[in-house]
Amino acid sequence: MTQVIPQADDLGKVMDLPVQVNMGKADGRAMATYFDFTQRQSSYYRQAAEMLGLVEMKANRYFLTSVGRSFVSLATPDRIRAMTELLFKHRIMQGVLKRLISSPEKPVTREDITATISRMSALTGTTLPRRAQTILSWFRWMQTNFGLVVVEKEKVWLATRFPNLNRFSH
Repeated sequence: MTQVIPQADDLGKVMDLPVQVNMGKADGRAMATYFDFTQRQSSYYRQAAEMLGLVEMKANRYFLTSVGRSFVSLATPDRIRAMTELLFKHRIMQGVLKRLISSPEKPVTREDITATISRMSALTGTTLPRRAQTILSWFRWMQTNFGLVVVEKEKVWLATRFPNLNRFSH
């Protein structure tokens, strides 16, 4: 698993990419057509799936890894759980979660995430806040699908420590 943070904000599409590879869409052009992306956008989503250990690229073709083969065999609820586990294997995601756990009364802000990415990667300049936005998007996905965190106004909170959590319950 690499520590690259591609600009792939939609984890639903990252999850769908290995499924599409399994169905025979094995290159950037086919994936770009399927997702109605440019090829550049397609490469970001492939990089995200690659970063998470789901696919690999050889000779400009996408292949499922053993993790990817297991992933595509799962039912959707199990894929959501598996995706959450894969995300937390990523050092930057782990860093944010550790910070939330060590100081549950304080949120992690977009600026905090930007600083974490700066420390843990070779990214610089205007790329840093864009990748921080991606990390925030991934935490929003977790909020929607797993309930572990709450993201509000570019801040991530542990769900159990969110100051006004009761407004999110039914």
